[in-house]
Amino acid sequence: MSVRSDAWIDVIFDFPVNSQTVEIMNRNATGLPLEAMLVGLLSGGGLLVAPRIIVNVTELVVGVGRPGVLKLTALAAENVSIHYTGSIGSNFEVRHGLTNFIFEGCQVSPTATGLPRVGMFSAVIDGYTVIYKQVPSYRPVTQSLGKDVVVTAEAMANGNISDWKKLNGIVEDSLMLLSLADGTYIGSIYEDVYQNGHLVMTLLKAVKTMLYHKADYCIDIKNLQACDLKTFLETSFPKYRELKVDFGLDIVIEYYLQAKAAEIIEVMYLAAVVGLERLASFIQPYLSKRGKWKKWDSLLARILRRSTDITLRRKVKALLSHFGVPYSSKDLKFIVMRNSIVHTGQFPSKTNGSDAFDALIGFFDRILLRILGYQGKYYINRLNSFQREIVP
Repeated sequence: MSVRSDAWIDVIFDFPVNSQTVEIMNRNATGLPLEAMLVGLLSGGGLLVAPRIIVNVTELVVGVGRPGVLKLTALAAENVSIHYTGSIGSNFEVRHGLTNFIFEGCQVSPTATGLPRVGMFSAVIDGYTVIYKQVPSYRPVTQSLGKDVVVTAEAMANGNISDWKKLNGIVEDSLMLLSLADGTYIGSIYEDVYQNGHLVMTLLKAVKTMLYHKADYCIDIKNLQACDLKTFLETSFPKYRELKVDFGLDIVIEYYLQAKAAEIIEVMYLAAVVGLERLASFIQPYLSKRGKWKKWDSLLARILRRSTDITLRRKVKALLSHFGVPYSSKDLKFIVMRNSIVHTGQFPSKTNGSDAFDALIGFFDRILLRILGYQGKYYINRLNSFQREIVP
């Protein structure tokens, strides 16, 4: 079995050619995917369980004077677990392997040479202390960023076995917030479980990953004095959890990240607009459940002087008003830009696409940070030469 840094898990088998392997080749020839379950003992000790693997390559190797061999290469379609010991005790430490997380810490961590390195920070999230720490090979592996998905850090936390699911959910949600802060998708591709300093279980995750996007963060990731990432996590996590479902925040943030990662400016712009449209689409049911939508709708109709303008502009205005996001008429020009790109494939004449995208993402930053209750704290303002400023 081969586990690659981009979270793909390859499983390779060699079988002698016999009646069973001929049946496998015949079934594979039908074009239907072959699925199997793999359970086996590791040479160094431990039990490996891959509940669902899908064969995607079959290769028949025949040599003169040698028996034929069928090589199967499969991908793990579900998480693969490796148990190095018996049942896990009541208390444990879990370490999540994080892809593409680039940051400088605000806490000192020891190194093999004994010289301290600022490569970690901790945050208290929902009552748990989570430590985010650069891997020992942090500097070398970052050279591969943008070419491959690599593990740059670990998220570590201690808990009771009964809290394992809850603790993992906290870490996963924190990664979505860190992705927003860092401007690139950060994923957990493995979990190592330790007891008394000994590795007792590894979970290799069949998860989505994305290539690293160049430095384009909205929270200061250098953290050297004020530790903005720590402040951001501890401040925004409660609101994220409260509003995650009501406003689809995880998917909205993914659109935000996809917009930054795209390569064509029109595609970047449209992805960001779709994220904003999705966010705005939740405001009517959100306010309706609280008996407030009719009030907002009536007020906005009078402001806009058009009863037919009940789509994006009205919903965005209601969203901005509800969360107290300061804005000007220039911020809403993205609607005109969107219409132009959708209908003509390009920005309006005399419009600089890069400047328009910066304005849209700057607006998106302020909206998301306000929704997360982060106003009055520092962020990176891309519209002012990426200066560190207070969220209005």
